[in-house]
Order: sequence, then C-alpha cells, then structure tokens
Amino acid sequence: MTTYQYGTHTASGYALRSSAVHLDDYVNQNITVFGYKIDGYPVDGGPDYIEVEEIK
Repeated sequence: MTTYQYGTHTASGYALRSSAVHLDDYVNQNITVFGYKIDGYPVDGGPDYIEVEEIK
C-alpha cells in the first residue's frame, strides 16, 4: 500500500506509467527505463512520476 495514488507500477523509488510499453511484461526483470518526469509530481510525499517511452 502507498500513501500516493498515481502510477501503475513502481521501480527503484519511482512511480511509472506508460502508453507505449506494456509494463506488466517487465515485472521482476532488470531493465533500463527511458522516459521523462511528469510535471506536477511528486505529490503527497510520493515519488517522482515517470512516463516510460522505451525499455531496454
């Protein structure tokens, strides 16, 4: 459970979302995430919010 309510996944202390990548395909894998920080976050003591554009 978290105190913030954004992101569909978390990794290394970041909240993640993506419209380009199906993040469920990468659960429990070591990956490199490419994307950008979403303006207006963090909120409610939560982590930075990242829009994932690519995974390698």
